[in-house]
Amino acid sequence: MGITERYWVGSAICCYLLVALGAISLAEWTPSLSAILTTEIFLLLFLAAGVLYLRRWRRIVKVMPIVLIVFFVGVFLYWLQTKQFIGVLPSLAVTLLAWQNGKLEKRLMIGELTSVENGPKRNVKLLITATEVRSEISSPPGGYDPRKIDHYEVSGLREQDRGTVTLTFVLSDNRKVRFYSADSKLDMVLLLDELDATIGHRRREVRSIPT
Repeated sequence: MGITERYWVGSAICCYLLVALGAISLAEWTPSLSAILTTEIFLLLFLAAGVLYLRRWRRIVKVMPIVLIVFFVGVFLYWLQTKQFIGVLPSLAVTLLAWQNGKLEKRLMIGELTSVENGPKRNVKLLITATEVRSEISSPPGGYDPRKIDHYEVSGLREQDRGTVTLTFVLSDNRKVRFYSADSKLDMVLLLDELDATIGHRRREVRSIPT
Protein backbone atom coordinates (compact mmCIF):
# COMPACT_ATOMS: atom_id res chain seq x y z
CA MET A 1 0.00 0.00 0.00
CA GLY A 2 1.46 3.36 -1.07
CA ILE A 3 1.69 6.47 1.06
CA THR A 4 -1.31 8.13 -0.58
CA GLU A 5 -3.34 4.94 -0.30
CA ARG A 6 -2.64 4.76 3.44
CA TYR A 7 -3.92 8.29 3.94
CA TRP A 8 -7.16 7.48 2.08
CA VAL A 9 -7.76 4.38 4.19
CA GLY A 10 -6.60 6.01 7.42
CA SER A 11 -8.97 8.95 6.93
CA ALA A 12 -11.86 6.55 6.31
CA ILE A 13 -11.01 4.60 9.48
CA CYS A 14 -11.03 7.83 11.52
CA CYS A 15 -14.46 8.70 10.13
CA TYR A 16 -15.87 5.28 11.02
CA LEU A 17 -14.29 5.46 14.47
CA LEU A 18 -16.02 8.80 15.06
CA VAL A 19 -19.32 7.27 13.93
CA ALA A 20 -18.87 4.34 16.33
CA LEU A 21 -17.93 6.58 19.27
CA GLY A 22 -20.83 8.91 18.54
CA ALA A 23 -23.29 6.03 18.37
CA ILE A 24 -22.01 4.67 21.71
CA SER A 25 -22.38 8.11 23.29
CA LEU A 26 -25.99 8.41 22.11
CA ALA A 27 -26.78 4.96 23.48
CA GLU A 28 -25.21 5.57 26.89
CA TRP A 29 -26.19 9.15 27.58
CA THR A 30 -29.36 11.20 27.32
CA PRO A 31 -28.61 14.65 25.89
CA SER A 32 -31.07 17.29 24.84
CA LEU A 33 -33.04 16.92 21.61
CA SER A 34 -30.91 19.54 19.86
CA ALA A 35 -27.71 17.73 20.90
CA ILE A 36 -29.12 14.42 19.62
CA LEU A 37 -30.02 15.93 16.24
CA THR A 38 -26.65 17.66 15.91
CA THR A 39 -24.79 14.47 16.80
CA GLU A 40 -26.84 12.43 14.32
CA ILE A 41 -26.11 14.93 11.54
CA PHE A 42 -22.38 14.69 12.18
CA LEU A 43 -22.59 10.89 12.36
CA LEU A 44 -24.19 10.85 8.91
CA LEU A 45 -21.59 13.29 7.59
CA PHE A 46 -18.67 11.22 8.88
CA LEU A 47 -20.30 7.99 7.66
CA ALA A 48 -20.67 9.46 4.16
CA ALA A 49 -17.14 10.89 4.31
CA GLY A 50 -15.74 7.46 5.17
CA VAL A 51 -17.38 5.99 2.07
CA LEU A 52 -16.08 8.85 -0.10
CA TYR A 53 -12.54 8.42 1.24
CA LEU A 54 -12.64 4.73 0.33
CA ARG A 55 -13.95 5.62 -3.14
CA ARG A 56 -11.03 8.10 -3.54
CA TRP A 57 -13.38 11.06 -4.18
CA ARG A 58 -10.89 13.90 -4.36
CA ARG A 59 -13.33 16.66 -3.39
CA ILE A 60 -13.88 15.23 0.07
CA VAL A 61 -10.32 16.30 0.88
CA LYS A 62 -11.30 19.93 0.20
CA VAL A 63 -14.68 19.66 1.96
CA MET A 64 -13.48 17.93 5.14
CA PRO A 65 -11.69 20.97 6.65
CA ILE A 66 -15.01 22.85 6.52
CA VAL A 67 -16.80 19.94 8.21
CA LEU A 68 -14.14 19.80 10.92
CA ILE A 69 -14.30 23.56 11.56
CA VAL A 70 -18.08 23.33 12.00
CA PHE A 71 -17.58 20.30 14.23
CA PHE A 72 -15.10 22.10 16.49
CA VAL A 73 -17.39 25.14 16.70
CA GLY A 74 -20.25 22.84 17.73
CA VAL A 75 -18.06 21.13 20.34
CA PHE A 76 -17.02 24.50 21.76
CA LEU A 77 -20.60 25.75 21.95
CA TYR A 78 -21.66 22.51 23.63
CA TRP A 79 -18.88 22.95 26.19
CA LEU A 80 -20.01 26.53 26.88
CA GLN A 81 -23.54 25.32 27.59
CA THR A 82 -22.82 22.16 29.57
CA LYS A 83 -19.14 22.37 30.62
CA GLN A 84 -18.84 18.80 29.30
CA PHE A 85 -16.00 17.63 27.07
CA ILE A 86 -16.60 15.24 24.17
CA GLY A 87 -13.93 12.84 25.42
CA VAL A 88 -10.34 11.94 24.70
CA LEU A 89 -10.93 9.28 22.03
CA PRO A 90 -13.20 11.43 19.82
CA SER A 91 -10.75 14.32 20.17
CA LEU A 92 -7.84 12.12 19.12
CA ALA A 93 -9.81 10.67 16.21
CA VAL A 94 -10.76 14.14 14.93
CA THR A 95 -7.20 15.39 15.32
CA LEU A 96 -5.83 12.35 13.46
CA LEU A 97 -8.43 12.81 10.73
CA ALA A 98 -7.45 16.47 10.30
CA TRP A 99 -3.75 15.51 10.11
CA GLN A 100 -4.29 12.72 7.61
CA ASN A 101 -6.59 14.87 5.47
CA GLY A 102 -3.91 17.57 5.38
CA LYS A 103 -1.27 15.05 4.35
CA LEU A 104 -3.61 13.64 1.72
CA GLU A 105 -4.27 17.10 0.32
CA LYS A 106 -0.53 17.59 -0.18
CA ARG A 107 -0.14 14.14 -1.74
CA LEU A 108 -2.94 14.84 -4.21
CA MET A 109 -0.87 17.73 -5.56
CA ILE A 110 1.67 15.12 -6.72
CA GLY A 111 1.08 13.18 -9.93
CA GLU A 112 1.90 9.53 -10.45
CA LEU A 113 2.70 7.63 -13.62
CA THR A 114 0.31 4.66 -13.79
CA SER A 115 1.12 3.24 -17.22
CA VAL A 116 3.40 3.82 -20.19
CA GLU A 117 1.62 1.53 -22.64
CA ASN A 118 0.20 3.44 -25.61
CA GLY A 119 1.57 6.66 -24.15
CA PRO A 120 2.02 7.84 -20.55
CA LYS A 121 -1.04 7.66 -18.30
CA ARG A 122 -1.23 9.33 -14.91
CA ASN A 123 -3.48 9.46 -11.88
CA VAL A 124 -4.32 13.11 -12.62
CA LYS A 125 -5.80 14.70 -15.73
CA LEU A 126 -3.45 16.51 -18.07
CA LEU A 127 -4.43 18.29 -21.28
CA ILE A 128 -1.63 19.10 -23.68
CA THR A 129 -2.59 20.51 -27.08
CA ALA A 130 -1.15 23.08 -29.43
CA THR A 131 -3.64 25.67 -28.13
CA GLU A 132 -3.97 24.85 -24.42
CA VAL A 133 -2.15 23.11 -21.59
CA ARG A 134 -4.00 22.22 -18.41
CA SER A 135 -3.19 20.20 -15.32
CA GLU A 136 -5.57 19.02 -12.61
CA ILE A 137 -2.92 19.84 -9.99
CA SER A 138 -1.56 23.10 -11.37
CA SER A 139 -1.25 26.13 -9.12
CA PRO A 140 -2.82 28.52 -9.95
CA PRO A 141 -5.41 26.24 -11.58
CA GLY A 142 -6.73 26.72 -15.09
CA GLY A 143 -5.75 26.38 -18.71
CA TYR A 144 -2.82 28.22 -20.28
CA ASP A 145 -1.96 29.28 -23.80
CA PRO A 146 1.33 27.58 -24.81
CA ARG A 147 2.32 30.67 -26.77
CA LYS A 148 2.58 32.58 -23.49
CA ILE A 149 5.00 30.09 -21.91
CA ASP A 150 8.46 31.60 -22.08
CA HIS A 151 10.46 28.81 -20.46
CA TYR A 152 10.39 26.04 -17.86
CA GLU A 153 11.85 25.75 -14.39
CA VAL A 154 12.41 22.13 -13.41
CA SER A 155 13.53 21.27 -9.88
CA GLY A 156 14.60 17.89 -8.56
CA LEU A 157 15.54 16.37 -11.93
CA ARG A 158 19.28 16.13 -11.39
CA GLU A 159 20.71 12.69 -10.70
CA GLN A 160 21.73 13.54 -7.12
CA ASP A 161 18.32 15.01 -6.25
CA ARG A 162 15.96 13.10 -3.97
CA GLY A 163 12.32 14.00 -3.53
CA THR A 164 9.60 15.59 -5.58
CA VAL A 165 10.28 16.73 -9.15
CA THR A 166 8.40 19.89 -10.10
CA LEU A 167 7.74 21.56 -13.45
CA THR A 168 6.99 25.29 -13.34
CA PHE A 169 5.97 27.39 -16.34
CA VAL A 170 7.43 30.89 -16.46
CA LEU A 171 5.04 32.95 -18.58
CA SER A 172 5.94 35.85 -20.82
CA ASP A 173 4.66 38.31 -18.18
CA ASN A 174 6.97 36.64 -15.57
CA ARG A 175 4.11 34.93 -13.75
CA LYS A 176 4.89 31.40 -12.60
CA VAL A 177 2.60 28.38 -12.77
CA ARG A 178 3.47 25.19 -10.92
CA PHE A 179 2.15 22.87 -13.60
CA TYR A 180 3.03 19.38 -12.38
CA SER A 181 4.87 17.58 -9.57
CA ALA A 182 5.86 13.93 -9.36
CA ASP A 183 7.94 11.56 -7.27
CA SER A 184 9.38 9.95 -10.41
CA LYS A 185 12.06 11.48 -12.62
CA LEU A 186 10.89 9.21 -15.47
CA ASP A 187 7.41 10.70 -15.18
CA MET A 188 8.82 14.21 -15.54
CA VAL A 189 11.08 13.28 -18.48
CA LEU A 190 8.12 11.77 -20.32
CA LEU A 191 6.01 14.85 -19.62
CA LEU A 192 8.71 17.16 -20.94
CA ASP A 193 8.94 15.02 -24.07
CA GLU A 194 5.15 15.31 -24.50
CA LEU A 195 5.32 19.07 -24.17
CA ASP A 196 8.19 19.37 -26.64
CA ALA A 197 6.39 17.21 -29.19
CA THR A 198 3.09 19.09 -28.88
CA ILE A 199 3.83 22.76 -28.21
CA GLY A 200 7.47 22.96 -29.25
CA HIS A 201 10.71 23.23 -27.33
CA ARG A 202 11.15 25.68 -24.51
CA ARG A 203 14.28 26.67 -22.64
CA ARG A 204 14.70 24.69 -19.41
CA GLU A 205 16.24 25.89 -16.19
CA VAL A 206 17.05 22.76 -14.22
CA ARG A 207 17.56 23.36 -10.53
CA SER A 208 18.58 21.11 -7.68
CA ILE A 209 16.40 20.64 -4.63
CA PRO A 210 17.92 22.59 -1.71
CA THR A 211 19.38 20.27 0.91
